[in-house]
Amino acid sequence: LEAATAPAATPEDVVRAWFTAAARSAAAGNHRLATALAGVRLPDEVRTSLLEGHRQTSAPLHRAVTDMGVPDPDAALTLVTAAVNVCITQVEAGAPPDLEARRAAAFTLGGLTALASRT
Repeated sequence: LEAATAPAATPEDVVRAWFTAAARSAAAGNHRLATALAGVRLPDEVRTSLLEGHRQTSAPLHRAVTDMGVPDPDAALTLVTAAVNVCITQVEAGAPPDLEARRAAAFTLGGLTALASRT
C-alpha cells in the first residue's frame, strides 16, 4: 500500500490510490487470512505485533487525512477504515475491484472534505 500511494501528488490522490490498492489486493485474495483471524483470540504479543504492522502500513493514509486538514485524524481514520473494510468485503463478494475502489474513495473523500471544512 505504501508503494501504491508513493506517486500520489495530493492527499486526495493518496486516498484514491489506497482504495485502489486495497481493492485489488482483496481481489487477489490477500485479505482472506485477516478475515479468518477476525474472530480468533490471539496472544497479546501477536495481536500487538499485528496492530503495529497495521499502524505502519496505514501511515500514508494517516498523513493524507492530516494533510487534508481534518481535525482529529485518528477518529476520522476509524471511519476511513470502516469504508476500506466494506470495500474489501464487496470485492471479496465478487464486485469489480476498481469500481468499488472508486465508489468507496469518492464516499470517503466527501466525508473527509466535509470534516476538514468544519475546522
